[in-house]
Amino acid sequence: MDEDIRYMMVIGVSLAVTFWLRRSAGTRTEQKIPSRVVAQYGTSFRAFAVFIILFAVVITTIAIAEGPRQLLWKVLSLTLFDGAAIFMLIEAFGVRIEATENGLLVRSPWRQSRRIAWDEITRFDYAPINQWHRIWTKSQGIVRLSDFLPGKQDVLDHIRRNCPGIPVT
Repeated sequence: MDEDIRYMMVIGVSLAVTFWLRRSAGTRTEQKIPSRVVAQYGTSFRAFAVFIILFAVVITTIAIAEGPRQLLWKVLSLTLFDGAAIFMLIEAFGVRIEATENGLLVRSPWRQSRRIAWDEITRFDYAPINQWHRIWTKSQGIVRLSDFLPGKQDVLDHIRRNCPGIPVT
């Protein structure tokens, strides 16, 4: 019975977190200037990422203090949970996509910052499984705009306005 309750709690918390992230991810950016728009995670998502890290630290501390019982299970689950929490924190504070009159300025913790001119963009599409828009470029790879990223719609509108001939698939 104990394991059933744990599984139900995990499912319930996962659904609540997904709902909260969807609800808190606005479609418009707060930093709006007519010739420049910015898509980046807002205060609520960043606060949530910090909370998750603190929660991970507490859970790790409790697991270590409990002793070596079921050590392999603890190490595996904490590694996955702590790794996901760190990934979320880095993503929350590191991603920024800015659309200006000259093109896109893309900052990501996962690769080098890029300046992409409007004529460098070849197409953009939507990946429903990953829930992100992909902006394809000639020589600078793919820029991904998550559905959870506030301001993404403003950036997409800028692309549509400045690159009218590119195909949308």
